[in-house]
This record gives sequence, structure tokens and C-alpha cells, in this order.
Amino acid sequence: ERITDCSISGLKLELSTYTIVPKVLNPTVQYKLDGNLYGTRTEIPYNLELDLSVLPKGEHRFTVEVYSGSSKVGSRNYILTVNDDNINLKKEQ
Repeated sequence: ERITDCSISGLKLELSTYTIVPKVLNPTVQYKLDGNLYGTRTEIPYNLELDLSVLPKGEHRFTVEVYSGSSKVGSRNYILTVNDDNINLKKEQ
């Protein structure tokens, strides 16, 4: 799970997650925004479109979690910044 730092115009962000988990045939990917479940995907490439027009401007935490059944096997946190006319996404340090 890797998102390179990016900045786009507009308030929609389309994401795909590619993950290989040893000994897990069908991982599940959960996307969370500010700690709340935003979407769950079970098929490669685990696509998700974030509609950020409803979010207040400023910083938000975006999390990608990978599960094997009900067990979390990995996660990454990102800082999502919503500005007037663009979105910035970078890995949380």
C-alpha cells in the first residue's frame, strides 16, 4: 500500500490500492476518513472515489487498512488537506 504525495485540482480523488499479502488469497481493503469507515473493497484494484466536496477545508486523516478475514494485516495513514481549489495527499510521518 503506497500512495505517493500528490496534489490534484477539483474535489474528487480516485484511488486504487494494490496489495499482496503472503498466504492471504482474498484480502479486504478498508478506507477510513477521520477514523470513520468510508468504503470497503474486496476486488483488485480496490478502487475508491473520494468525494471531498462535503469535507470542511483543512487537514484530515485518511487511512488504508488491509484485512485477512477480521484480522488487520497492515495499514497506512495519510494526511489529506482540502483547500479551496485542490487536494493534497501525503504519507503521515
